[in-house]
Amino acid sequence: MTLSRILVTLSLVITIQSYGQKGNIIPGNLSPIFDISPDNNSIVLAIANGPISNLYIFSLTEDKLTQLTDDKSYYSRPVYSPAGDNILFLSKNLEAETSDLYSINLNSKKITKLTDGKTYVTEGAFMPSGNEIIYCGAGTITNYSPMARKAPHDIDLYSIKADGGNSKKLTNFHAYEFSDLNPNQRGDTLLCKLIIKGVEGIYLVSLSDTAKTKIEAVNNPRPQIGESFYGSPAYAKNNKQISFTAPYQVYTLNMTDKKCVEVWSTFGNDDQAVPIFTKFNGTNEKLFFSDLAIINRQYSRSAQIYYYDLTTKRQLNFLFL
Repeated sequence: MTLSRILVTLSLVITIQSYGQKGNIIPGNLSPIFDISPDNNSIVLAIANGPISNLYIFSLTEDKLTQLTDDKSYYSRPVYSPAGDNILFLSKNLEAETSDLYSINLNSKKITKLTDGKTYVTEGAFMPSGNEIIYCGAGTITNYSPMARKAPHDIDLYSIKADGGNSKKLTNFHAYEFSDLNPNQRGDTLLCKLIIKGVEGIYLVSLSDTAKTKIEAVNNPRPQIGESFYGSPAYAKNNKQISFTAPYQVYTLNMTDKKCVEVWSTFGNDDQAVPIFTKFNGTNEKLFFSDLAIINRQYSRSAQIYYYDLTTKRQLNFLFL
């Protein structure tokens, strides 16, 4: 059943704590890419203000936003470690077109550079043990047509230790797109989005031999749009279901029978929005997702984050900046 958007906005102005100071209003645009802490109590996210983007922690128990970094850099795509004591993120130089992987210790606030700048890192993820990190690195940043903007391509998978040592290249895909890295709990298989010549869609990739297995819904919700339009796959923590997006829609898919269910949609609505990112919480009871609203035929610069309660089948908008 298609669900109408239920806008239960907590507040247009959120109480913000920045290094002990309450009541500040942070200007900027909320990134659609976020992560949920292992204890399910907080979300790490990025807020950009022009060429500067810093990381913040949003407490789900206190409705409070706390600034984590205070730098004139561009930090993005934060990911919690399995123990919840470190956060992995990208640090980009927008002018030089470089992107490296860093981590920040939540106790000491120490920031550590993990990659050497030899490849443009597009995203990273912790393996379940927490001792190893996998990441995607691009060989080129280009536009393959005059109409397209420059973007990272020729992407492959790499691994490093959590301290940045023992770098290894794991694939030779040279992918047009390789994104949404979700290792399973055994650490032997990766859920991801792939676009390679002859390969398009959501895949499971074996980390032992890089064999690719395509995930297809038996009740394909929109076969007319093509596989490249399905995106942002995410594993539930028990690996029994995944989520994914289509233009204007969010779905879950049961990994046993491969049937998908629509959980959110603005398809055909006057107030349309495009889902960008999905993430299950640690209890598999809630599916968090972000979208960019379409206003006057333009995408909003700031995302909104929602969650869908998989038990009550109710959708809530919990954060609005």
